[in-house]
Amino acid sequence: MILLSMPQILSEWLSKLETLHKQAIDLGLERCAEVARRLSLIGDPSVHPIAGRWLHRATVITVAGTNGKGSCVAMLSTLLRASGASVGCYTSPHIVRFNERIVINGNEVSDQELCEIFSEIDEARENISLSYFEFSTLAALLLFKKHDVDYCVLEVGLGGRLDATNIVDTDLAIITSIDIDHQDWLGNDREQIAIEKAGIVRPGKPLVCAEDSPPKSLLAIINDHTPSYTVGEHFYLRQQSDRFELKILGERFMLDSLTLPTPSVAAACFAASRFIDLSELPLSTLVSECRLAGRMQVFRRHGKRVILDVAHNPASTSLLAEQLASYEKPIAIVFAIMSDKDILASVEPLAPIVDGWYLGQLDLERALKPVDLKGVLETVTYEKVLCFENVEKAYRAALNGPYETVVVAGSFYTVSEVSVLLEQENG
Repeated sequence: MILLSMPQILSEWLSKLETLHKQAIDLGLERCAEVARRLSLIGDPSVHPIAGRWLHRATVITVAGTNGKGSCVAMLSTLLRASGASVGCYTSPHIVRFNERIVINGNEVSDQELCEIFSEIDEARENISLSYFEFSTLAALLLFKKHDVDYCVLEVGLGGRLDATNIVDTDLAIITSIDIDHQDWLGNDREQIAIEKAGIVRPGKPLVCAEDSPPKSLLAIINDHTPSYTVGEHFYLRQQSDRFELKILGERFMLDSLTLPTPSVAAACFAASRFIDLSELPLSTLVSECRLAGRMQVFRRHGKRVILDVAHNPASTSLLAEQLASYEKPIAIVFAIMSDKDILASVEPLAPIVDGWYLGQLDLERALKPVDLKGVLETVTYEKVLCFENVEKAYRAALNGPYETVVVAGSFYTVSEVSVLLEQENG
């Protein structure tokens, strides 16, 4: 069934995608898998009742975990492309443009390509309702097939077992970390969350785990699965004086610097080594130059250092605090976070580091009100805490304050709003 009034531009399509399904998050594979079969992306339902074999020559690598997924995907893409391979990457959410979610050989797909692919999916789905993320996932897979890439690197959106990316059987599964987040969907402890993340694993296909303290449920899966590779045993990345030592199954590489989290870089390097010869690449340069928007992304504005980081849960804010410890003080932070996070545990690691808190209101129902966040902060810090009606005003006030460094964190949405402002300044 072809709709009579098909959107013509990307913004119209994205608005349509937001209204197609009654729930923003609706975990489950059946609807998405059925449309994928109609598009000849995955195999016969009599053989694969839910997930399916990828009907394309590309190798599929799926990345799950609480934190570090995007960094792992970025590093994998850098290494695989440096070997001469063509690579399609699917990540979420985006920071400024939807196109950031689907990248082929380092380039975001165009508005025109997305509109054409969305039309094809819309026609194929007929009366099947798809969520925004399910529609996006199908678009990525279809574009990777059309561009005939060598590798598809898929970042899980939420969990793993019931995430739309899991409609495709992976050739290599990566789990970056297991921490408490999205409890309403994944469970209230690391044991339950680990089972959901490990749902991407396929029999006989490699599992790479970068979590250095796996919960018992994940440890049992690792022990029962062949082949499994774990950090500390089969690979690791450690600082040695002013350099970093990467070890992969006995092979040793020395790296000059890191810009992305150590576990994600280690997992990506090991995963890449299953397909390419790392010793043939300028590995130290590739690792040190790999960047990811919104992850310790540094700018200079008005004589200040501005750092964008999407840290939004206790594990990621702890890492952010560690990284900020080496920066000159005083430090201000522009912060806005979702109300369904563990607020106290998310702000506690930053309290000893930050000298001024600038809290902005996000225009989202899930966003915590600045006055409520201020109440939590006053239990852990004596530093200045100011509330603003939006993130832009909070950011501009922080820039005008007596700070060497202004950090923006708490949510992808917080970083997104400031990223837009930075782009406009460059415009």
